[in-house]
Amino acid sequence: MGVFGKKLFALGYAVGDILVLRFFLASLVLTLLTFLFQNDLLYLKRAQIFLSLALGFFGYAVFATLYFTSIKGVSVALAAMLLYTYPFWVTLFSGLLKIEKISARDWILLLFSCLGLVGIFWGQLEVKNLIALFAGLASALSYSIYILVSARYQKNTNPLSSTIYVCWGAFFGLLILHRPDFSSLQNIFENSFLLISGFTLVCTVVPIMLVLHGLQNIKNSEAVMLTMLEPLTAVFMSLVIFKEDITLRQFVGISVVILCLILKTLFGLQKKTALADAVI
Repeated sequence: MGVFGKKLFALGYAVGDILVLRFFLASLVLTLLTFLFQNDLLYLKRAQIFLSLALGFFGYAVFATLYFTSIKGVSVALAAMLLYTYPFWVTLFSGLLKIEKISARDWILLLFSCLGLVGIFWGQLEVKNLIALFAGLASALSYSIYILVSARYQKNTNPLSSTIYVCWGAFFGLLILHRPDFSSLQNIFENSFLLISGFTLVCTVVPIMLVLHGLQNIKNSEAVMLTMLEPLTAVFMSLVIFKEDITLRQFVGISVVILCLILKTLFGLQKKTALADAVI
């Protein structure tokens, strides 16, 4: 997303216009392909349709708007650090609401992963206004709520089906929030078709569907730990595509996060093996 977003912003397009067009195209592509090849997936129970639309409207639309609002008033590094507090909130709420049992070892691994992320993002932590600071924190809270609700209430819903309605909900939410000019959307579509298409497919359709599928099959704490690979991937992409340098501090931060993910996976496998042995 950073690669496509950076190129689109460099062309002078407004954030709201890009987000609205992104989710409109994602919704349209998903709906048309599903209708042509497996139209039965378009039919969900009414409650699931409303839930998916609400997740898009109050989840992705609000989260994206808050995040880009924070970027306007704080440095990108600080906005990213605030956003990536969401694994902490997901884990905390999962424990408080008794959705899953969070062990002391899980908390320790999460703490060190967060410290690793601080090493990755640490830079010019500039704050121009407090509203932007709170918006950055609110983006993490809104995304954590999205993850918790999706994991709890969409266990038995086909990920493709729910993604279609989540995208439509996000589109309508962003449309209301940003009220873009039609000519601006047409300009982006006509002059930057490949960029906006890549932004739509690679950064929207595929990841939303995969995240929903993952949340149906693994614990919340495992899912949010795995999503910490996102900033690591961003650093790697910036190195390969934009030829940006990786500092020693970032390298140490990346190493810490990867080590925590490996340990989390190994501990999870040990638990499953022990459970299987107990059953046998």
